[in-house]
Amino acid sequence: MDNKKLKAAIVARSYRIDDFIAEVANKIEFTLDMYYSRVSGRTEFKRSEIVAFKEVLGLTDEETINIFIR
Repeated sequence: MDNKKLKAAIVARSYRIDDFIAEVANKIEFTLDMYYSRVSGRTEFKRSEIVAFKEVLGLTDEETINIFIR
């Protein structure tokens, strides 16, 4: 996971982290603590979380792969 690319995508869409997490939480059960656990590498993102991030941020498939896979 590329934490810098994820943060850049969030900021580029004019979100603050807490506002972004609130949008994701409207789609799936997700909290700010879960976000920090994932980006710190303590736990991995679930597929449903990646899909929700993709939808909220309007990421392309390539952007999603570059952030979460490569």
